Amino acid sequence: MPGGLPSISFASTIVGFISFAFTFFTFLRVFWESIQTIWSAPKEIRQLLDNLRTELYGERAYFKNAIKQARSKSNSSTRENAEIAPLSILNDSIKSMMRDFRQMEAPFLENREGAEDLDIEKSGKVSLRGSYGRMDFRRRYIWLHTKSDFMDLANQVTRVQARRIAYETSNTLSCVREVEKRIQDLDDRVYALEEHLLGERLDDGKTILIWAISFIGIRAWTPIVVKSVTALGPQITPDVTRVSRDGGYSVLLNDHIVWLYDDTECMDLGGKQLSFVSNTAAYAKDANKNITVLQDFGVEVAGKDKKSGLTEYAILADTTVGTGGWISFSADELDFNEERKGKERVAIWPGTSPTPYSTSQAYLFAPLVYVDSKPKDPSKEYQARGMTLISISASSTGPVASRQGDLIIPGTDVAYGGFSSLLGYTSTDNTQDLGDRDVYLLGITNGGLQLARARVEKLTDFSKYRFWDPTQLKFTKKPPDLDEKEYRKIYLPGSFTYGSVFYSPYFYTFIMVYFNKFVDSTFRIRFLDLDDPVGDDPIWPKRGKQGKGIAPEDIEALVKYAWSPEQELYKSPPGKGGFNYAGMAHPEYFNRQYFAPSLYPKGTSVSKQRNTWYGSSLVAEKDAGADGKHLLLSWTSQLEGGFDSGIYQVQLAKVEFDAVPDTLDGNFVSAAASSSMPTFSLASTTFSSTASASASRTSSLEPSGTMLTSTGSGGRSTYQPWSREYPLRFERWSAWLGLSLLPALWIVGCMGMVR
Repeated sequence: MPGGLPSISFASTIVGFISFAFTFFTFLRVFWESIQTIWSAPKEIRQLLDNLRTELYGERAYFKNAIKQARSKSNSSTRENAEIAPLSILNDSIKSMMRDFRQMEAPFLENREGAEDLDIEKSGKVSLRGSYGRMDFRRRYIWLHTKSDFMDLANQVTRVQARRIAYETSNTLSCVREVEKRIQDLDDRVYALEEHLLGERLDDGKTILIWAISFIGIRAWTPIVVKSVTALGPQITPDVTRVSRDGGYSVLLNDHIVWLYDDTECMDLGGKQLSFVSNTAAYAKDANKNITVLQDFGVEVAGKDKKSGLTEYAILADTTVGTGGWISFSADELDFNEERKGKERVAIWPGTSPTPYSTSQAYLFAPLVYVDSKPKDPSKEYQARGMTLISISASSTGPVASRQGDLIIPGTDVAYGGFSSLLGYTSTDNTQDLGDRDVYLLGITNGGLQLARARVEKLTDFSKYRFWDPTQLKFTKKPPDLDEKEYRKIYLPGSFTYGSVFYSPYFYTFIMVYFNKFVDSTFRIRFLDLDDPVGDDPIWPKRGKQGKGIAPEDIEALVKYAWSPEQELYKSPPGKGGFNYAGMAHPEYFNRQYFAPSLYPKGTSVSKQRNTWYGSSLVAEKDAGADGKHLLLSWTSQLEGGFDSGIYQVQLAKVEFDAVPDTLDGNFVSAAASSSMPTFSLASTTFSSTASASASRTSSLEPSGTMLTSTGSGGRSTYQPWSREYPLRFERWSAWLGLSLLPALWIVGCMGMVR
């Protein structure tokens, strides 16, 4: 364009004017904000600095407290690093910010001493407000240049607070989850306790009603009532100078009552040790003359007492534990014990009463235990290596034990058979080899008793065992966890240490007598309730197998019926140790039906399928009332010395049961000669029934010594049916109270069911 500016120059001019305008207005904005900052400095300084100061000192106080609490709770360096490290890092950040804050705050304070560090926990000041000087132009000008630094510092504090809140939230969530887990565990324990006390899980309303009824003195009817208890004192060992031993388990074989013991120490008259072995065995010397006297074996002359000149005797007079005792050690175990000389040792403790598989032989699952006399960790004093299998016989020269291999059940599994075991007919769910007998083995866990099953000829092969799964109501190949705590997966939840399970001809059902872990020296008792079937198996309805009761060989009933609630049987007087242990029952005394009919030799008539009566010096057979009405109990008590030391003795007592209440109908009726009942023997096993074809098989345990086999046959026994409908029996002293409160309790129960 002639005489004018080029178009590009015109555009540049426009852009220049616009840029100048933006710059000018930005300058005006900044200038105005600076004027506002200078003008409002007194108000902003007090608000921002006071808030920032309060937040910094508050955060510092929190972290000091949190670190102190975390250190007080920490029991290990690992936990301390995990819990305290994040707090220490955040605390260091706050300290650094506080130093910066004091430097930045100093020009605004009236007195520089106000800038010194202040511990909010130790300060007696109510307020953390700063004492600021007069806001002259110099302080206003400084504020203009440092305000942004204070704002950055405030943002940093906010980020620390956010991280602290995240840490607290995480910890709170973790605590909530832990509380939830513990509440669930408590709920499970309460649930299990109700089952333990009531025998079955009732709905909430019925549970409330039953608990309320129990508190006012109305109790459910039970056939087990104790009439009297007679204390018999300690067992007497005339063959040994002085002995200390615990345990006390027994079995009847070949007309000899064999007593088994755990650790046995023999001493001279002055208390000096003569021998120590991990197990011994003895015979009841004359059970019909004096039930407490024993006949020991393996007794040797150990010298003479210097003062009295009397000859001193000890069992296996060897002060080391190398020889083991009555149950021999393997070569490796023997070498280990000889090398350690008692400081560490392998022990074999019988642990429970043997189970007869004929009238002359029995088997026993005994625990192999590693013992460290002075462990660094007290919980490691006794460590289970597993279970070994022992066959036992009784000759005129003494009891004989033969080990059936080394470890049958490894220590990583439940110690099956360690609590008790039962031998009987093959289970109805086993459709093959009907002539073989089953063994049911009970083992103790922290949650209660677990149950396994094995064919008698497969006892030495743990891979052939089957394990009861209560959730499926059947035996499976998968063993339960050794530390299983979920009661639904435990055969019988509860607390158990020592005990006996046996068939009672007096109550016509299986009885369990035991000690629990409450260290109160009290015997507990349960019975297998034939009116409480588990599941709906038509073979096992109410009142026993096919409604006709159960025989001693019907061990499958253990998984077909529920155990009754726990009852107290007898509280034994504790010794100097404060409590007793190893509580056992001995049904071979006061009972001519100790052996199941099938254990007698083939061809034995029904009238001769009875063992000798033992204990006539206390209870004559003609005065007993019935087989099994009287029961011998034993326990280990401390006679002398302090806790975990001194002299231990096995004490005895006799319990007499009261008459079974009229609500229990029926009498024992022998049907051994009935052709419709199955018969069998172990070595040459036959099975016959009108409803099934016969089968035969030779069954035996493969021994590493003598053959664990037996011959025998016999008929089963049938019973008149039980007719029990659980009527309530009213205690005289509380019947009137119970009756008066029943309507109210029924309403409470209904409310619980509605809820």
